[in-house]
Amino acid sequence: MPNRGLAYEAKIRDDLNRRGLMPQHLFGICTQYGNDAAFVYLGQDYFLEVKNKTAPDYGARKIVYDNPSGGIWKWNDADNITALLDVHGVLSNIPVFEPRKYVKADAALDKADRDFDRRQFAKVIDLGTAGAYLIHRYYADKRCAYIQVENKGLYHLLDDPAGLGVPQFIPSVSIRLRAKTHSSVPIHNYSFRAVIVGSMKSIIPSRYDIYDTSKTCPI
Repeated sequence: MPNRGLAYEAKIRDDLNRRGLMPQHLFGICTQYGNDAAFVYLGQDYFLEVKNKTAPDYGARKIVYDNPSGGIWKWNDADNITALLDVHGVLSNIPVFEPRKYVKADAALDKADRDFDRRQFAKVIDLGTAGAYLIHRYYADKRCAYIQVENKGLYHLLDDPAGLGVPQFIPSVSIRLRAKTHSSVPIHNYSFRAVIVGSMKSIIPSRYDIYDTSKTCPI
């Protein structure tokens, strides 16, 4: 089954390239900040996040269980984003249980153990539109100022450095605690994460769009 998110990213990059707006030194490669695309405006390059209509996740951070310290949850790597998640007490919101992934050997884990961890860890922390700043800061750390969302349009994130006049991206946000399966085999290949999720239904459509010709394109 094709990855719809990657297909939409490629569609936007191809369209920008066709119009001579995709910086050639970035086209077809991953930048050091891991951005999806970029465009040139008045001689300056700007990174662009691209989201298809079925991709509501906007960043995540891995959480690990520290058995030697008495069984506490902590961030795998603390950074600016985990500091913001701490403001919302994400780690303290994790349901109380002993994750089997951390108390059993990898070879001893079975599907029932993985399913148990997924059920027990799952929780949603609703922040509403006030939580949009988490998305803004997440992409600011990636030097990304703009986002194109399929069927919604073009927005700026933390600020509008190119002065395009596009609206700010302000979806209703929640933090989802999730045990993510990376592959079905081996069974132990899953991890615990806090995922920043934006509700697609809450996004007010922009009148600007890079791809939709029925809307105004500001670049």
